[in-house]
Amino acid sequence: MGIKTATSLFFLSTMLLVSSCVENPIKIDRKPVETDAKTDGGASGGTTTNGVDSSLVFAGITSIAHTDSTVTLNWTAHASAIAYDVYDIVAGVPVLKLTVVGQASNTTTISGLTPGNTYSYRVRLRTNVGTSDANTNNQSATLDTQSSGPSSLTRIAPGAASSSASTATIRVAGIKSGEIVHLFSDSSCTNEVATGTATSSSIDLVSSTLPLGLATFAVQIENSMGNLSTCSTATATFTRTCPQTFGDFLQVPADNTVGVSADFCVMKYEARIYNNKPFSGSAGAAWNYISQINARTACAALGSGYGLISNPEWQAVARNIEDQSSNWLNGVKGTDYLNRGWSASNWSDGFDNNTTAPSSAANCLYNTAANTCAGAGTFVHKRTHRLSTGEDIWDISGNVEEWVDWSVTCNGTTCDKAYKNGDTVDYWRDYSELDTKISSSDVININTAFSAHPAYNYNNYVGSYNPASLTDREAVMRGGAWYNGGVGGVFNLSFYDPTLAYEQFGFRCTYRP
Repeated sequence: MGIKTATSLFFLSTMLLVSSCVENPIKIDRKPVETDAKTDGGASGGTTTNGVDSSLVFAGITSIAHTDSTVTLNWTAHASAIAYDVYDIVAGVPVLKLTVVGQASNTTTISGLTPGNTYSYRVRLRTNVGTSDANTNNQSATLDTQSSGPSSLTRIAPGAASSSASTATIRVAGIKSGEIVHLFSDSSCTNEVATGTATSSSIDLVSSTLPLGLATFAVQIENSMGNLSTCSTATATFTRTCPQTFGDFLQVPADNTVGVSADFCVMKYEARIYNNKPFSGSAGAAWNYISQINARTACAALGSGYGLISNPEWQAVARNIEDQSSNWLNGVKGTDYLNRGWSASNWSDGFDNNTTAPSSAANCLYNTAANTCAGAGTFVHKRTHRLSTGEDIWDISGNVEEWVDWSVTCNGTTCDKAYKNGDTVDYWRDYSELDTKISSSDVININTAFSAHPAYNYNNYVGSYNPASLTDREAVMRGGAWYNGGVGGVFNLSFYDPTLAYEQFGFRCTYRP
């Protein structure tokens, strides 16, 4: 046996051993291709120089793809190959980077590269006698400066598309280990709610507490250079709704003009008493004979996030109501009047109520006569108002006056400063009569008490202002009661002692996410 034959057999047996033990491409120490001239007859009858057989026809790399940190090389498998050598072209010199074992192999991906850099590669086949082809087909790629983003986003939890859950778990797939994933609750990637570093091709991220309403999750991927991808086109959605543990609660949109910066939940109905706790339901009469102090305590007892409705929240509800055309007699905002519900008096309606409505069921939608209700009636005595969300809220005007979580300090004139010409008569006043010089620093001003349209008056049934008997401390009630008649309305505001608990005093709770 000649030296050349023995050497070839040794190389073949070595390569076969490697092939049988390694499934993935194997990496070999990088070394330049030898250039010393050594010529001999090739196994295929061609000329072999430095292990290169000139008779082998192999095109090398046929296509190259890249991301921000990877390059994928593709070639056409060759019948004479048992492996393929991948060379990194360094300063024009091919340096062996790795060997891909297997005749049918036709691709490899090189990872861990630097975003934005340019890389050049060459692939040659390796035969069973250790020879290679002679192609000099170098292919280059300049990597992206940022990730191309994920392949998909999937909501893992909650299982339902909408619920009162405060967070959501989103699975981000089609990413690379080591990438930092930034999760946003909007499709323009402005409100970040979670972040995490991927350890595989996917990651599950749990959002921070979400606001009410629809969240459309999207992500940005941060690569090893700190570069962020564009906001992903892949998205997932979840809608957070109001909790219904204590009856029907409705979502109310934020209104920054009155100091409410986030959506909140409010009882659809005035509070009823159920298991000694406030409950928003249609059955039975409203919980009354309650002081502001006890109403505040009752709402807080429902748990974290619950409380007595605040004055700004009341304003947000009332202004939302006045802004809906369906709440006006002829469907045109600012013309004719708003309905004022269970609120009647002889001077304006021809009959008087002297107690609360018996229920808030559908067959008690209208106040039709003294202490009487029916499923149909005149518009002015309809007890519901439509919100911009499409939901109906009951008795914001009329039935029982409702405590709000607001107490002000009055010195005998401060609470009356809004009166025209300093008039301090203790009586209901039309908002349109208020002094136009009132400022935002006054206790009672356009945003704490009034319609967004100060010109509205009694004829529009928006409600009136009554300072009642002023003391050093005054608690606020809103909405008017069953007996207010033509001075009633959604913006009604009165002052009372917070310890008082009269028949016409009720309340409702809110939930603040």
